[in-house]
Amino acid sequence: MSEPDWMLAPAVRWILVDDGAVLFNPGNDAFVDLNESATELWELLRAFDFSSPDAEGELSRRYGMGSAEAHGVVSTFLAELASFAVVERRRAS
Repeated sequence: MSEPDWMLAPAVRWILVDDGAVLFNPGNDAFVDLNESATELWELLRAFDFSSPDAEGELSRRYGMGSAEAHGVVSTFLAELASFAVVERRRAS
């Protein structure tokens, strides 16, 4: 398993709902509504402790995506979440 390169921002909460998930950052009052596909990616990232390389590898394995395509999907998703301050990059130790 790779070192996690992202992390959940402090105080962020989420709840799974029938057709996806809702993420909330009380620090900036941001709500993010995820559809079913985005929720699957969210759960995948959580399962791999927000390690984007591991999530990319699992996407490739599950859906037969090439590594570049999986990298694009995960990177775009994380950038969108970061724009709402739901996730943030881990600092190098």
